[in-house]
Amino acid sequence: MRGLNFPKLHNSIVDLKMDKKDIYQVADDIELLLQMMEELSVADTLYKPTNYWMVYEKMFLPELLKKGLYDFRRRRKSILESFGATDTVIKPELTTKINIKLIHRILKIINSILKHNLILQLRISSSFDVEGITSYFYKEVNNKFKLVNLDLKKCPTSLYGNPEDIITMDNRYYSFTHLSYCSMLADAAKYINFNDGMAICELGGGMGRNAEIIANIFPNATIILIDIPPQLYVANQYLHAVFRERVIPYHRAVRFNPENGEKFRQTIKGKIILIPTWIMPKWSDIKVDIFWNSASFQEMEPNVVENYLEIVKKMSPKYIYINALPDGNYWGPWSEGRGGTKEPVKDSYYMKALNGLYGLIATYDTDYFLRNFGYKSYIFEKV
Repeated sequence: MRGLNFPKLHNSIVDLKMDKKDIYQVADDIELLLQMMEELSVADTLYKPTNYWMVYEKMFLPELLKKGLYDFRRRRKSILESFGATDTVIKPELTTKINIKLIHRILKIINSILKHNLILQLRISSSFDVEGITSYFYKEVNNKFKLVNLDLKKCPTSLYGNPEDIITMDNRYYSFTHLSYCSMLADAAKYINFNDGMAICELGGGMGRNAEIIANIFPNATIILIDIPPQLYVANQYLHAVFRERVIPYHRAVRFNPENGEKFRQTIKGKIILIPTWIMPKWSDIKVDIFWNSASFQEMEPNVVENYLEIVKKMSPKYIYINALPDGNYWGPWSEGRGGTKEPVKDSYYMKALNGLYGLIATYDTDYFLRNFGYKSYIFEKV
């Protein structure tokens, strides 16, 4: 990071007072969460979590049942970090390159001891201004937005979920993670025609951060967000807290019968619709302009990805955006109880599945700011 100048923020990091803190909490609905999980349990296996997320789910559901969504965006060492649902300030911590039983619990204890130790301390170099990182990347992303004629001021993040890493710029709130999603959208906008009347379908939308950005920039856009629970539960509660009546929540969306595609599309125009994966086939007649998948296909098995892409092709988007690791999120030969995918979904798989109907118009390294994950963005256009 030598040569980068992170400006001081002069206390612009937002510290919500107690009377404001509770205003911005996201409501829990455990009954809805359990309903989602029950309906997931009887769904076709093609729409259930594959090995990658089945392992995470065993940690995710207990956390939600125990802690709910209170302060969820400032949690550390939470499973919510795995799909970008937290906004925490960068802090130095001991990590490990090996994966052995109980190692992460041991590191958690050591980091806790160091945090409260009066003698030993982990720190980042004094020449590195941690608080200035988010401010610096705000300016970088703002420049990206200007290049594609978009306005970053239109898509701040909300304070719902009480995020920790929040700065105030131009009287609006932004976090490092939120800006990284804005950055991906701006980079894609060099090749994709985003417009206020569009319909966009996102599979694997996580907590709905990308949907939040798009909904703020394009108030008349229709956004169909699809995911498995419990992720969909978090998105359902968060987006409803932020956008209220613009959201068609899970309990209403699952009752829709979207026949007569174009007529139905007019009834949901401008809305944010939250549907589970197993409902997606019923929506295949709903034409969309853009399909979006970020770091999600790589966490599935090849036959599951193939099934989803067949549905996507029926939805006939003009553009398809996929953000993924070229060799998939593969952790090596699979064994019982181990995470990761059983087989890798490589980028050549997308090319093959879309060949004939879609042509690849752009491939570039996904800009994750300080993190070099090796992701690439692939943009396809209908031929």
